[in-house]
Amino acid sequence: MAAKPSINAVSFGSPPDPTKVQTYPGVACRYLPHEALTIYREKIYAERKAYQTPSGARWFKEHRRKQHEMERLEKQIKDFRESRRAFARSLSLPSVGGSELS
Repeated sequence: MAAKPSINAVSFGSPPDPTKVQTYPGVACRYLPHEALTIYREKIYAERKAYQTPSGARWFKEHRRKQHEMERLEKQIKDFRESRRAFARSLSLPSVGGSELS
């Protein structure tokens, strides 16, 4: 006898109660308010400390340099396009000749 095909399904349970909103993101509601605040602060400090490592400082330095290069390149492109527009406008304007001045 052949085996029945099984259906792959996952049950995540009932949805959370919408009236109980987390005061601090990432901290369960089961903690008391002062405990939740302490846990949240420790998470934030840990994230901040992670950025202050030598590798984090190096990443920010490289990121600032790349951002500056990108802004400089965008400015050059913008200036080039503006000069092309000005040149195209100068070609379309009628030129003033010597005989028209008198």
